Amino acid sequence: MSGRQTRFSIITVCFNAERSIASTIASVAIQVYEDYEHLIIDGASRDNTCRIAEDNAHSRLRIHSEPDNGIYDAMNKGAARAGGDVLLFLNADDRLADDRVLSDVAALFAARPELQLVYGDVAHASGDGGLVELPQPRHLTRPVLAVTTICHQSLFARREVFEKIGPFREEFPVVSDWDWLYRAIMIERLPIGRLDRTIAVIGMEGVSHMVDFEPEKRKALRQYYTAAEVLRYRAAPLVLRRAKARLKRCWS
Repeated sequence: MSGRQTRFSIITVCFNAERSIASTIASVAIQVYEDYEHLIIDGASRDNTCRIAEDNAHSRLRIHSEPDNGIYDAMNKGAARAGGDVLLFLNADDRLADDRVLSDVAALFAARPELQLVYGDVAHASGDGGLVELPQPRHLTRPVLAVTTICHQSLFARREVFEKIGPFREEFPVVSDWDWLYRAIMIERLPIGRLDRTIAVIGMEGVSHMVDFEPEKRKALRQYYTAAEVLRYRAAPLVLRRAKARLKRCWS
């Protein structure tokens, strides 16, 4: 990308997202940085998602609708269709935090051209209309990644990363983005930078907030961690946190 500005591909996968798709589109459309495309990858929604997307269409918005095999199949389709240099997955229940997100990310990529990935923080809406900040980990080590991950809504990746790492693995229906990230930064050791700002306001109705993904996460962990490491880095801390939460409820 040397000698020209970064072109972004913002990829929104969705299914029956009529309640939120307009705000997602609007948050991208207001960006002061204009070298981007916004891809809507719809899974053949049965509600008014596509009609609403078409009603909010602009010159940089492209809408594709067809059945898919789940979130990561749709995300892989989006990555394959993307024409940008840098990709971001922004779900239909999410929105960019403000109108300067893309310009700030582009500036960091320009200042540090060796970076393959850039991430920031996320927030979610509170019940009173405010925002609750969800800071992402500052230091990405094996012990840290055994416990947490980076929200994909805050993670920008150069196209070359997908060419090197490959697609999201659909055998993990909920934690495939964690698996992809681990391969990128722990196995391939790709350089990653952190931007000290909120990238996205995320919804709390995604699959990972609605199902118990712990068995799947343990299965994914066992690819890269010994049984002792899984116990030390993930199982034991989770048990301790849950015990503290139960004690807090008992004394409150």
